Amino acid sequence: TIYIGGDSTVCNYYPLDTSVQAGWGQLFPKFVDPDAFQIRNMASSGQCARGFRDGGQLEAIMKYIKPGDLFILQFGINDTNPKNSTTEE
Repeated sequence: TIYIGGDSTVCNYYPLDTSVQAGWGQLFPKFVDPDAFQIRNMASSGQCARGFRDGGQLEAIMKYIKPGDLFILQFGINDTNPKNSTTEE
C-alpha cells in the first residue's frame, strides 16, 4: 500500500471527470501498477502538518501501515489558513 498525506494539492476532488480541481494524489494511481500497490489518499483540503497529526489522519496510517508499504507526505501552503491559526513559538 502507498499511503499519501497532504493538503489540497494532494487530496481527492469528486467527481474527477467533471471537477475543476484535482489533487496529484488522485491522479497518482494512474502511474502505479495496481497489481503491486493499492493507493490510500489520506490528504484533505486546507490541512497543515499539525492538523494531519492531531486530526487522526496520521494515527490511521500508523495503525495500518506495515513493512513494505510506503508513505508520501506533502504540505506547505496552508499555514495562513484561518483554521490553522495556531503557530509555533
